[in-house]
Amino acid sequence: CISGDERHMIIGVNNIDAQIRDRMAARQALEDQKAYLRLSALTGNLMVMYIVDQKNGQFTEYSASGDYAGLGVEKQGNDFFKTSLINSLRTVHPDDLDLFRSFVTKDNILDAIRRDGVFVLDYRLLISDSPTYVRLKAAIIEEDGLSRLIIGLMNVDAQVRQEKEYADDLSAAQKKATRDALTGVRNKHAFVDAEKRLNGQIEKKEQKAFAVVICDINNLKTVNDTKGHTAGDRYIREACAVICDVFKHSPVFRIGGDEFAVICQGQDYEHIEQLMAEMNDANVRGKQDGGIQIACGMARFDADQNVEAVLERADQRMYANKMQIKD
Repeated sequence: CISGDERHMIIGVNNIDAQIRDRMAARQALEDQKAYLRLSALTGNLMVMYIVDQKNGQFTEYSASGDYAGLGVEKQGNDFFKTSLINSLRTVHPDDLDLFRSFVTKDNILDAIRRDGVFVLDYRLLISDSPTYVRLKAAIIEEDGLSRLIIGLMNVDAQVRQEKEYADDLSAAQKKATRDALTGVRNKHAFVDAEKRLNGQIEKKEQKAFAVVICDINNLKTVNDTKGHTAGDRYIREACAVICDVFKHSPVFRIGGDEFAVICQGQDYEHIEQLMAEMNDANVRGKQDGGIQIACGMARFDADQNVEAVLERADQRMYANKMQIKD
């Protein structure tokens, strides 16, 4: 503008640098908010998103989750990782606290991203004092020549609990499929699996020393015919208890109506002769008082081609013992 006479001119200059920075920051915040909304729409379970400056740790939070907002976590600050560690003491489930504090560090996250492209960690937050499974994911994006760390937190509680329930059901089903319903010991199917594993080890010459014991309950048919099948079932369970009590450190399998097998390794293998003597003592007592008698035969693995060869020797010795008990 011109002031005074025509020989003088006054020019006013405003410093708009700060205004430009404010506008750029506002524009960036708007873009970040749009990015959050897009991610939230895609995932459906996004609880919060943080944008973190890798150099100084300054962060800004974008959150639309009321549950997460209820935790009272700072929406922005100067040190994301330090703030997270402090907040974890009251927001992370106590059983997951060591996990969180060990892995959610700047170095760990950046190393994982450099190595795998993304950092992922599942843990539980205490939301309304209730443990809720969440998944923390972090990645680096390049925008306008700047490298920015993006951290998102997803609510995966329903998914994780469903997976755990499925795993528990599967484990229970598998256990049921390999357990004998009457005695609770392992069944013929489990024995076949164990035999396959041992045969695989034998083929690779990786097997440890083992012995197989075959047990057959005497007089079961007589009990069933004279006292009924309920008494017969009780007789089987009592005989099974004797076998399990002697071979405490070995898996016991019911492989037939009145037949059991034991695979002995480790401690029971080292004391196998003593354990067979205990079975014999139990038979002597059973014969004296009219109780349970169990014919047994044992064979050790001795450079055999497979488990079947060991089984055959044990089975032959069981029948020989059966004849002795009847005499």
